[in-house]
Amino acid sequence: MSDELSFEEIDEEFENKISVIVRKPQEGKTFICIASIISDIQNIHIVMTMNTLSAGMQFFGRMEDTIGSKKIIVLNSKKETAGNCLYAKTVMEVFTLITTNTDIRVIVCCAHEKRIKQSIIDLIHLASDSVSFNQNKRTFKIHIDEAHKYIPTNRTSVRIYNSSKVVNSIIGYTGTPDCMWTKKQTDPLFYKILIR
Repeated sequence: MSDELSFEEIDEEFENKISVIVRKPQEGKTFICIASIISDIQNIHIVMTMNTLSAGMQFFGRMEDTIGSKKIIVLNSKKETAGNCLYAKTVMEVFTLITTNTDIRVIVCCAHEKRIKQSIIDLIHLASDSVSFNQNKRTFKIHIDEAHKYIPTNRTSVRIYNSSKVVNSIIGYTGTPDCMWTKKQTDPLFYKILIR
């Protein structure tokens, strides 16, 4: 389902939706992310944590009390890691949950290469093609923990997220952002990134 788009096709109607929150390690990036989710009831938040099941469990564990476990979907390979949250093993299961339950606020997954390059893109395509998703005016806000590690190595995927009408914004969280930018002025997506 994920289609290959050329740089020109992706940037045809350009709008930079990327911003970065820069904080030192252990300085509350998770709490900033959770506060952003709590204050925004319009979007479905896709939270990509470090590429470990334990990092995902820690992240959504902090969200359960404030957001509610039945408003969070955990997308990964092991159901037991979802705790009291809703669980999905496939993108289609996630899409079914978000289209049948309008209370869903968060999808948590690890920043595994397959999730970044395929799962999130497939979910965006399903939502873009869905009449009911678009009629309900729902959009995604994508949060990427450890953005300095995952954005530079996945720029093509981030371009696809950025070009989608169902993606409202992409927020990276990092303590070391330097490698996220490019020196190429001809690449407006990664040449200028808003620091928040």
